Amino acid sequence: MGEDPLTASLVGSREIGFTIVSMTLSLAAVFIPVLFMGGVLGRLFPEFSVTICVAILISGVVSVTADAMLCSLFLKKPHNTPRRRSSVRSPSAAFDNMLKSTTARCRSC
Repeated sequence: MGEDPLTASLVGSREIGFTIVSMTLSLAAVFIPVLFMGGVLGRLFPEFSVTICVAILISGVVSVTADAMLCSLFLKKPHNTPRRRSSVRSPSAAFDNMLKSTTARCRSC
């Protein structure tokens, strides 16, 4: 949309922030009951539950904060003339050439 990289990353982070927070909390809430399980399994899995919950919460915090800032560092300022990357240009050129050759053959039939 023509914004500078920092503004674009902040706008994008605001747009998906609620979704990331809700997914992080719901995933962490799934593993909390494992912490309070009784019996033999309850003795085996508390460390697993705490580890998974902490990893999910840290991942959510990183997703909301650091990812947006890293994205603003890697984005380039938009140019006025849109250019295709070579990875997009090559297949497009190949398909255009195939189309031209098949249409030329069909006209001669």
